[in-house]
Amino acid sequence: MVTEEATQIIDGALLSDLSLYHYHHQIRASMAQSGRNHIDWVTIVAQSFIKLGVIAHCKIYDDIKKYPNGYCQLWTRGHPLTSALYERWYPSGKKAIPTDLILTPVSLANWFLGDGSSTQYGNSVTVKLSTQGFNIEDMNKLLTLLCDMGVHGFHMNKCGNYHALYMGRKEDVLKFINTIKPFIPNSFGYKLKNPGNYKMQ
Repeated sequence: MVTEEATQIIDGALLSDLSLYHYHHQIRASMAQSGRNHIDWVTIVAQSFIKLGVIAHCKIYDDIKKYPNGYCQLWTRGHPLTSALYERWYPSGKKAIPTDLILTPVSLANWFLGDGSSTQYGNSVTVKLSTQGFNIEDMNKLLTLLCDMGVHGFHMNKCGNYHALYMGRKEDVLKFINTIKPFIPNSFGYKLKNPGNYKMQ
């Protein structure tokens, strides 16, 4: 159960800001986040790697000139797991949705932590999942995976030079927020907006 949840966390982070790269004949993972408060999520991802046997580190850096609020970074050592993740997520050298990916509330929450947002307009809330790292085919796969786990209401829309996934119907937003909320660190609670007078669990 512990390793299953750790794998789901890593999958969710890979849908977002976590990346895998070659380093001296190894595959390593890394992720950087601006803002000291993001260390909570970075630590969760690092601990997930550690639970799966991968040496991982995370650290807060203070660079007043570049990052007034600081930034935090995660990095791992090479490991058979990171090599397997690379083969799964980078089949042709570029990140793509794995054919065996299954979304869960845990992976969805970790995707939202990095690439998600909710914006309030009066009593209405729009949820956005940024997907500029994926092509249209992969985005359609993600829409199918969301529906498969019972999350409905997302649609693809143009956002500048790329596309993103949006949701705006109150009932859909409420269900989405209540699905991921148990797995959102308190320091990221600001990302969850309440759609009108609907009760959040």
